[in-house]
Amino acid sequence: MTTGQQRYNLRQRFRMDTVQGHWYRFARGNSPRAASGARTASAAGELCPGINPFLPLSVIMLPCTAPGAQWLPEDPGPLGGPLRWRNSRHPELCLTGGRNGEVAALACGDSPAQQWWDNSRAVDERAWEGEEKRVQLRAYNGLFLDNFSGPGHDGTPLTTRRRNIGVISQRWDTQYAGSGDNLVRLKGSGSGRCIDLLNEERPRPGDRSVLHGCTDRGSKIDGAGHRWQVETYADGSLRFRNEAAHMCLVAPLRETGYVTMDTCSDEVRQRWTVVP
Repeated sequence: MTTGQQRYNLRQRFRMDTVQGHWYRFARGNSPRAASGARTASAAGELCPGINPFLPLSVIMLPCTAPGAQWLPEDPGPLGGPLRWRNSRHPELCLTGGRNGEVAALACGDSPAQQWWDNSRAVDERAWEGEEKRVQLRAYNGLFLDNFSGPGHDGTPLTTRRRNIGVISQRWDTQYAGSGDNLVRLKGSGSGRCIDLLNEERPRPGDRSVLHGCTDRGSKIDGAGHRWQVETYADGSLRFRNEAAHMCLVAPLRETGYVTMDTCSDEVRQRWTVVP
């Protein structure tokens, strides 16, 4: 097993399946045609990453039914961040990425090399459901998410303005990637376009958030730029973590400033409240 630059090809796609309700295994191949996190893979006859029974520090492809190919996810940091994967057969060992690209199983710790993100591949258009129509998103300072200018075309930046109930550009349709899923896309009620990244292939902190078409056609990252993980705070406010960039949606400091992306934190500017 090795790691490499993100390619979004079959060599880097794994189907996630559960064992006894809490252990996970990863069968190589396309993701299910369903929402993020769907676990419909059959383990029969398939190979999954697991610990080499003859050389326990190395990771090889094993039958998916082998205990060494089963892993338990742990959250080493803030909710919604990367996961650490602890092995079933060797619970003292965790999945670890190496500097030379080789994947190993080393003693579990807080190393960044043991923190892994999961990205779903393209979500079938028919999977989006549970739409909440024409809601508004209020920022920390009482201003509301809006288009920077015009009705909203591909590449239109986002801003925040004072509430105007009659302005369609302040209304958003929230669509879920499956029943009970917290993966969403935010579609402008007037523009029909989704909140996306300015540069989906090389996102950087501080980049503007923009509108873009909601389909995955032409996207080199399977449309992950317009998919967001919704993380809920105790007060009901939400943080939107982008699935491609793993950064969060940030309100500007002043009215009509640009909405941007930045490293996720508990900063108040990253909290949004849904208003009917």
